[in-house]
Amino acid sequence: MGGEVELMPDPWASKPNSWDEEEDGPWERPMIPKPAWRRFVSELWSSLLDACPWLLLGLLITGALSAVAPPESAAMGYLGGSGIAAVVKGSAFGLLSPLCSCGALPIALGLVNAGAGTATAVAFMVAAQAAGIDSLMFTIGVLGFRCALARLFAAGLVATAAGFAVPGAFTASDDHHIHGKQDHLQTLAEAVAPDGPGFFYLKIPSQDLVQLAEDVLQRSREFFALPPAEKQMLDNAEALWYWVKDAESGATASIPSTGSGYRGVSQDANFSGDMRESFNLGAPSEILEVSIETCGMGGNPWPDTRTTPSARESWCETFRLQSSEYFGQCLATCRVLRKKLEDPSCLGPFLRDGVASDAAFERSTSLLGFTHYNYSQFRPAEGYSGSEETQQRAFGIRPHQDDGLCTLLYTDGQGGLEFAKGLRSGTSEAASDMSLYSGTHCRADLQFSDAVIWEPVPFLPGHWIVNLGTDLFRWAAQSSSQSSLCRPCKATLHRVVPITGTTDRYSMPFFYEPNLDVRDPYPPHTARYEYLIRDAADGVVRKLQEKPGEP
Repeated sequence: MGGEVELMPDPWASKPNSWDEEEDGPWERPMIPKPAWRRFVSELWSSLLDACPWLLLGLLITGALSAVAPPESAAMGYLGGSGIAAVVKGSAFGLLSPLCSCGALPIALGLVNAGAGTATAVAFMVAAQAAGIDSLMFTIGVLGFRCALARLFAAGLVATAAGFAVPGAFTASDDHHIHGKQDHLQTLAEAVAPDGPGFFYLKIPSQDLVQLAEDVLQRSREFFALPPAEKQMLDNAEALWYWVKDAESGATASIPSTGSGYRGVSQDANFSGDMRESFNLGAPSEILEVSIETCGMGGNPWPDTRTTPSARESWCETFRLQSSEYFGQCLATCRVLRKKLEDPSCLGPFLRDGVASDAAFERSTSLLGFTHYNYSQFRPAEGYSGSEETQQRAFGIRPHQDDGLCTLLYTDGQGGLEFAKGLRSGTSEAASDMSLYSGTHCRADLQFSDAVIWEPVPFLPGHWIVNLGTDLFRWAAQSSSQSSLCRPCKATLHRVVPITGTTDRYSMPFFYEPNLDVRDPYPPHTARYEYLIRDAADGVVRKLQEKPGEP
């Protein structure tokens, strides 16, 4: 306004009584300098009118971005890891995110739970609150493009500085998770290689899923606390086993101790004498279908008021809902992990291509297991305190390899899980030794040998413990022998041993298994169920199907 004084009619003035409009003309209020507060209100209203179109445009862009790409899911792969680059990316992502200040904090927490570094999340949160898209559009409308650009630049500097101020911001993260990129794939490849441990940790992607795992683990404790007679009502009976029908003879082979259901202490045909009881659940029918005309498995024997009358109906419903939800989450995680393993930077394609791999798991026989290790029954005369003394055949579960592609394990944190690191050779210890294995299976003569070096697998809060299965071991071995595109891997021998001074141990393994009839990628293209029948040996139950029309 160039220093001119802005005037306004005096609102408090009144017409004098002596004023005669016929002689003096119409009366007008005298002009006075406009008060500062009136100038502020006037300028604010004018600015709001000018900014409204820009604000509306910003809100429309915000809504469109939120609908197309929810910020947390879009940032999973983009913000993985830590270090300088990750902090800068976090700041840039926050500047361009469609978030208000109240929405930045929960998204930042979600990113940390999903595997982003703390410094990255801090940079994102500060940037999102300092200059989101909608606020930048408002700034353009009020102050112009230059001020908006200055605000954007200043917000980016402040957010990046805040991220760098977090301890460890300049250090690359060792916390590898499934949503990571190349560095995580390299770590995964090192873990699953024949000379690697075959065990690795996988970060659970959200705190909500960690809480679900804890809730389901608590339901399993409550299940195992039921009276033995009631648990036996959910027994792993023959009707629940995997079955295979021979098209020519009509005979059906049932494979013992497979499928869902309860197995009491020492009742598992494959692990007779071990100090554990277990309860397995197959896929709920709404997740996938596992039965076809030639092979399949039975349904799930869910606890209810008929089979487990001491359990409340509400508990049975909660058990079913939470277990089904956790099953679905584990299944989805394993599907992503399978694709990571198939990446050329990891193992490479072990079933020819991605299409064949997807088809191999369309009718997955995956199982969610609940296991109770009865350490309270372990009363050695002199007491065992570590790996070397527990070579005495006292097992929670004896040395074995898992079937399927991989296992996701969540536990209560109690010790006892160990993996076979290698074999002793004179006075030296081998880090890893494939001489433990014959083909894709552990050598029977070494399974209980004192020459095996056993290493504990500690529990890491907020993570799954993952190990590979014999199906993947076999497929990768066949594919790597035929093509340089695939590398071999190892299904590591492992066991659970009782440790004195600890309470009973509870764990939840999720066994990610392919279709029963999936065949090896190379000749003689053996079907998976043939390996299972071969392992069960004389335990297989064969029955001749009744032919239609027979009495």
